[in-house]
Amino acid sequence: MAKTSKQFIASLPKIYGIYTGGFLVFIILMAFLEKAGVSGRNIGLMFVGFTILIYALIGWLSRTTEVDEYYLAGKKVPTVFNGMATAADWMSGASFVAMAGGIYFGGYTYMAFLIGWTGGYVLVSTLMAPYLRKFGCYTVPDLSELDMVETLLDSARY
Repeated sequence: MAKTSKQFIASLPKIYGIYTGGFLVFIILMAFLEKAGVSGRNIGLMFVGFTILIYALIGWLSRTTEVDEYYLAGKKVPTVFNGMATAADWMSGASFVAMAGGIYFGGYTYMAFLIGWTGGYVLVSTLMAPYLRKFGCYTVPDLSELDMVETLLDSARY
């Protein structure tokens, strides 16, 4: 039986809470195993395995064949949870490592780059979002393709 939009939204805090709680339990378990003398290699393998397992489980539970469901979660996700997803996207592993390494090696002056990175992300997101929604596009490349096709059609008319 499919959940209605209200049931889905009502269950989101519970789902996020279970995920967060499970992650914290896993971290505590890893700390316990480290104290018990399990090698760093085995703990690293458990972290990788746990990550793959969780992503596979989330993917399996969230499977869909609808494009709107895939890109936009059917436009049912509240703003707060969408903001969390956007923040997680911004703070990807590569960004985190690059920023931390840059601040470590470059000192406080490198923080200007961090502020510019964050501000630019927010600015681009704010300026692009209305156009993505207006033209029914899901990604920036979709919008660019639409603009290029329009330009080609305009040039073909003349």
